[in-house]
Amino acid sequence: YADTKYLVEDVSESTSYADTPCMYRIKNARRARYAVDLIVAAMEQAGAIRIEREAEDFYLPYEDIVALIREGLIKRTVKFGNGESFFSQSGEESAPAEETINEVAATEPEPEPEPEPESEPEPEPEETAEEAGGMQMYERSFTARLIQSDDETKQWYAGLKNELLSYKKVKDRMSWKKETYKLGKNKVARMSFRGKVLCLYLALDPADYADSKYKVEDVSSNASGTETPLMYRIKNEKRYRYALQLIAEMMRAKAVHRTDREPIDYYLPYEDTESLMEKGLVRRETGGEPFAPLRGAAGGNAAQNAAEKEWSFRATMSVSGEDVKARYSAIKNEALSYEGIVDVEGWNGEAFTAGGNAAMRFGFDSGVLCAYLALDPKVYDGAGYAAEDAGAEEGFTDTPMKYPVYGDRDARIVIDLISDVMHKYGLKKYPRIGESYLEPARTEAELEAMGLIRVKND
Repeated sequence: YADTKYLVEDVSESTSYADTPCMYRIKNARRARYAVDLIVAAMEQAGAIRIEREAEDFYLPYEDIVALIREGLIKRTVKFGNGESFFSQSGEESAPAEETINEVAATEPEPEPEPEPESEPEPEPEETAEEAGGMQMYERSFTARLIQSDDETKQWYAGLKNELLSYKKVKDRMSWKKETYKLGKNKVARMSFRGKVLCLYLALDPADYADSKYKVEDVSSNASGTETPLMYRIKNEKRYRYALQLIAEMMRAKAVHRTDREPIDYYLPYEDTESLMEKGLVRRETGGEPFAPLRGAAGGNAAQNAAEKEWSFRATMSVSGEDVKARYSAIKNEALSYEGIVDVEGWNGEAFTAGGNAAMRFGFDSGVLCAYLALDPKVYDGAGYAAEDAGAEEGFTDTPMKYPVYGDRDARIVIDLISDVMHKYGLKKYPRIGESYLEPARTEAELEAMGLIRVKND
């Protein structure tokens, strides 16, 4: 399967996988479909015959760590200094862990980098289609482009983001077209897409890298490139490694020290354009005139559709994915499990207060669910949290710690941070049966009828 669409890995060197040497990581729906193809190929090779069998539901509902420990599915282990003895929570000795796939992968030789092309390809245009006598075009946000990029690009993005945020006092902020990184009040980096190519912009002088192995570009003549004039296109693994070197050189020149921040998984699974339009991450244009993001079967005439619309927090939650709704529900249940906490839903978000003091807020930023907590982000610098300081933003002075909830790990961290907030206010947790706060999926027409979407006034 070398040089195929199946990006498999060879783990045959591990004795544990000698008879199943082809490893495939299931990171999104597309890979799940490809995995089914590989299973079919493996069964045909083994001469297995498919039988008529009714499909079963093997879904396992979420359980917290405490429950899993009680069921014996997680064991707390103690590793002694000699690395030989391991003891479970019950005190029974167990064998050292087997060699892991990650360890095997780490020993594999690094693939040869792709050769550098002689010239840079032109950015690909937005996809278009003939519609209603005009040309339909889509304007994608940075988040949308990232979601629809290939897995390698997503890995490079995550690696660069983790590298930048591993330096002290570096904060990131997502906007429609780019992601910006600031050191204090100064921009030091940003990322955006040109066509399908991820580009990194750094606060370095491009002239210093002329005729070097780094094939950088000078964008200082652009208004957006005055602070970050060096642009570097991340098109292959070699360029990704070079980009990490450029970041290190920039931080060294600025005398910024690295922290022990734990890397975070920023992987975003693939979604089609229609889903992204429903989330407001893709905008539709016809004949050059922008249309409001489509979120379901929108009705109304063209003039109404062309009007810019404001989406409430509930409307955005309604069209979000089931995974986002589940994380929101879990975090909300945790916050409401403390005595004296009251939640109030507003147009742009939801606030949780304790006796008049703000404890937490929910909101969406560029389609990403975010929790805002009444904690000082500076206290958590270097703790491995992907927290941002939103204290300067209007409406968040009392809940300055912004935490984007990209995945389940982020949701668990927010739940941990909630306990810090409640401890600060002296609130105790009480037994409470969790409720389902999953917002039903509705069309745009339904949300408008409910008053959850409105036409924006100029």
